[in-house]
Amino acid sequence: MAGSGTTALAADVNDPLGTGAALMGTGSASRGYGQTTFGTGVSTSTVIGPSDYDSIRYNLLNASAHQNGTAAALSLAGNVSGQLINSTDATTFSSYAATVDADRFNCHSTRKSTTAYGGNSRTTSWTSAAVANYTLFFASGDAARYFWNGGGAIRITSSRTGGAATAQNTAWSSLLSAAGTQEFGGASVYSWGTSLTTLYSAYSSAPYSSNRYTIEVSLDAPMGSATQFTFKLGYRDPYVDPSPGHPPLPEDIVDGTLSYSVDLVYPTGGHSLTPSGSWTSYAPTSYGAGAYSAF
Repeated sequence: MAGSGTTALAADVNDPLGTGAALMGTGSASRGYGQTTFGTGVSTSTVIGPSDYDSIRYNLLNASAHQNGTAAALSLAGNVSGQLINSTDATTFSSYAATVDADRFNCHSTRKSTTAYGGNSRTTSWTSAAVANYTLFFASGDAARYFWNGGGAIRITSSRTGGAATAQNTAWSSLLSAAGTQEFGGASVYSWGTSLTTLYSAYSSAPYSSNRYTIEVSLDAPMGSATQFTFKLGYRDPYVDPSPGHPPLPEDIVDGTLSYSVDLVYPTGGHSLTPSGSWTSYAPTSYGAGAYSAF
């Protein structure tokens, strides 16, 4: 960064401008909200004007407003056309840019909404395992990135109710109740791939300690290009009745209603951008709430 009394550096404008533009615009990988950006940067030997500093401010303030509800204060020494640029402003921009970049997956509660997004259930009894697949579909790989980068998330809840009053049924009800609602999103989505990645795993207690509930995810392409995100819900029951054919009956089966439901958390649109424009919302175009299969 340029010091007091020295020539201003193009990097003093381009670095924080680039950070804000990468967050607000197309960006790449975990950076990019898919929104309008301002400014194009400067070259060595060109004059840095007030509009260049305004562009830095606009991108950073808009990113901060998304993350915090209202933009965090960005206090500069003040620059008027024709006057010298204050050397402390470059430091202020750099610090502010580092903060919004670190907080890029944050989305303030006033900037997002939650909606029910499907689910399925099964009432036929099962013994060894049950599986269901749930898929989110996006219009493009970038649309998916903008959703996750902007603070989008998926919440999955599962339960088992009704059926016979057996210890096995109770064990499954307790396991799923303890699991509660699991939310997935944030930076961790960039560890997902085309092979199954385990997001959540929990076991029951004795004598059914081998009962296991899992949530896994796989993508149709590497993250950044993926348009389909498939979440696999697994219910594995390798427990073997030690006295088959003897009380207590029924034998080692799980019955009642096994179900799952999904909620989608998505960044909302319409919020005003500084100095003009409004926030565009990105969300899946549809979903596939697969039926249970069992064996």
